[in-house]
Amino acid sequence: MKDISHIIDEYRNSNFDQRLIMFLARPSLRTEFVGIEQAEAKEQSARSEHLRVVGRPIVRPLRRLLNRCCGSAI
Repeated sequence: MKDISHIIDEYRNSNFDQRLIMFLARPSLRTEFVGIEQAEAKEQSARSEHLRVVGRPIVRPLRRLLNRCCGSAI
């Protein structure tokens, strides 16, 4: 039988279909599997929030500031 840590690592590296099969085949590890899913969802949410904030254009505010200050268009 496989070591539990090996099974959990395999679950982390699997695609959706393989994860579903593992989830259904190993009821004793479902708590760990759900924890992995929740942690990944939280990480994905944080990453998308970071990209939303970081992805804002910086050029436009600088152009407005420079246009007001120097009077010349960039």
